[in-house]
Amino acid sequence: MGIGAPCSSRRMGMLRNTRGQYKVNPTATILSYAWMIGYLGEKEKMNAIFRATENVIAEGRHVTYDLGRSASMIKMIEAIAGRIRMMLEKDRWRSASKVLKPRSPPSSKTSM
Repeated sequence: MGIGAPCSSRRMGMLRNTRGQYKVNPTATILSYAWMIGYLGEKEKMNAIFRATENVIAEGRHVTYDLGRSASMIKMIEAIAGRIRMMLEKDRWRSASKVLKPRSPPSSKTSM
């Protein structure tokens, strides 16, 4: 691989003592995906994934045991996915409002 080549790998290894318990932290896998789609040109989505992941961890309600709570891996993924959807929708509305911004009517200068 040369410089600039994408490299993505699964980092969510299942330890024998946690197999099937959904306790493993999914953050590395999620952020690996974000880097990959960023490399492919989806910068808006990449940024939304990073911000959503940071927000969920900072909030602390839906995080796995290694981050100090007891949420399952599934609950953490659902919380991050919900934030991503919310952020992308907000960005779409913001973009649409710029496009659909009402313009002032043209001034009519009449000469008499």
